[in-house]
Amino acid sequence: MRQIGPVSWTASEDSDQQRRRRPRARAVSSLREIEAIEADFNYYQDSLALLRARLYRRGVATNPRLEELQRRRDGAAQRLRTARAERRSAPRR
Repeated sequence: MRQIGPVSWTASEDSDQQRRRRPRARAVSSLREIEAIEADFNYYQDSLALLRARLYRRGVATNPRLEELQRRRDGAAQRLRTARAERRSAPRR
């Protein structure tokens, strides 16, 4: 540990400060990534609609598979929103 004036610091503290100042590279989603996420979302959306129709016909309100598909669809929707927002906020070259 070195002493500089009234403040002491270690090498790890110095590297933390440098890391905070360093500009971070954003992960910008490419069009292919967005298309893949859209495909996932559409798959889950379609599967969910088919399962709901099948369950409705049988008179069943819910089941674990329906809940799992809803969770997966919601996750895909969130990933899609995030990817599109990153794409929109990326600087144009």
